[in-house]
Amino acid sequence: MSRHQVAKWCRSFQAGREHVENRNMEASDRPSSSRTDINTARVEKIIQRDRRVTVREIASELDLSYVNVQRIVTDELRYSKVCALWFHVRCPRSIRKLE
Repeated sequence: MSRHQVAKWCRSFQAGREHVENRNMEASDRPSSSRTDINTARVEKIIQRDRRVTVREIASELDLSYVNVQRIVTDELRYSKVCALWFHVRCPRSIRKLE
């Protein structure tokens, strides 16, 4: 944590704050991230439809950030871009078919 953030927290507690939870997040019904099961399924459906689709195109179509789509594709779905096509990292046989 940066010195600036520590100073900000100190001022907040000196001003009377007693709890560390984020009050704004409690009031919101939105998930804390766009990386939900629904969005993961939507991204996978798009990749299955067109394996040449880019992360930027997926993000634009689903109205999600580029970073969140990239994380869904690489971390959750375990896809990797090979020769402009998406392949599962755990499935090397699909890469051999290209050769």
